[in-house]
Amino acid sequence: MKSRRKNFRPRAFTLLELLVSIAILSLLLLLVMSMTDQVAKVWKRTSGSILAFQESRAAFEALTRKLGQATLDTYWDYDPPISAGGTPSSYVRRSELHFVSGQANALLGGIPGIVTTGHAVFFTAPLGYSSMAQGADVPLGNLMNAKGFFIKHGSNSAQLPNFLKPILPARDRYRLMEFWQPTERLSIYGVTRSQLVGNPSLARDWFRQPLTNNPDLARPLAENVVALVLWPQRASTDPGSPITKDYSFDTRAFLSDATATASRNLLPPTVLVTMVVLDEESAARLEAMPASAKSVLQPGQLFVSLPNLDLDAQRMKFDEDLSTLENFLNVNRLGYRIFNSQVTIRQSKWSDSQ
Repeated sequence: MKSRRKNFRPRAFTLLELLVSIAILSLLLLLVMSMTDQVAKVWKRTSGSILAFQESRAAFEALTRKLGQATLDTYWDYDPPISAGGTPSSYVRRSELHFVSGQANALLGGIPGIVTTGHAVFFTAPLGYSSMAQGADVPLGNLMNAKGFFIKHGSNSAQLPNFLKPILPARDRYRLMEFWQPTERLSIYGVTRSQLVGNPSLARDWFRQPLTNNPDLARPLAENVVALVLWPQRASTDPGSPITKDYSFDTRAFLSDATATASRNLLPPTVLVTMVVLDEESAARLEAMPASAKSVLQPGQLFVSLPNLDLDAQRMKFDEDLSTLENFLNVNRLGYRIFNSQVTIRQSKWSDSQ
């Protein structure tokens, strides 16, 4: 008997099945690409924030380290001095050096090209830097230098080399600036004691005049620093009343205010330093906001006054202002980081008696 075999044809995919398969594959590819894109954006944003905050942390550490080295090199002298004539009746602390902190707008207001906010500090310290003929900084032991830190708001076009200006657009940002003056250009000794007594307005010329005549003496340390707060305080073990009621501290305040004897040629024992920094993406969005929407960052809005000479009340006011700033940043979805440090001024010899 003859076997009969049927012709077998493999069954092919229909057009409908192919279309469904392609549609499913496309959806899968789209989903994978979307997830990859999201991961890339998160990675880019996170990496940018990490790099930005690393720069800010380095700048903050430089600020606090140098601030802790502030010195006045005080000594005791007759009052009135013998050179002025008359008969001395007592001894007083004297110093040719200076430490001043407070509202940046009050310390730097009127200097061309400087639009500032927050607090500022200027002091002298034995940092040992000297500019050589070629412009290089060379450490030379413990030679005295002038230092200062403040926030400047404006364009970075002055810092860009000419060949980059057509390629990189200028950006308006808040920047932490460092004022520095090498030993051989130190101007704090340019005004004598008798000149200061006769004209107390000269007391701050040692940093105002150099910044006016040579803006290059201030260089950016970090970008997107929207707040710098400096709060001079007693040592944590000192139960005395607070030493400032408006964040300001001036070792030469006695020249124009006879009642300002507490800070006369005395460094504050400690300074609480607080710095608020944005990531780059948030800083760009902040600059795009109208001025009226970011008035909280204008001078005189926050960290201006401490209500009285009670430390707990002062802390509450400080926390309230900091919360106001954080609320502004959170409402506008701005990424930020807060740096805090209680800096001990090692050369401070604080005493309530003169």
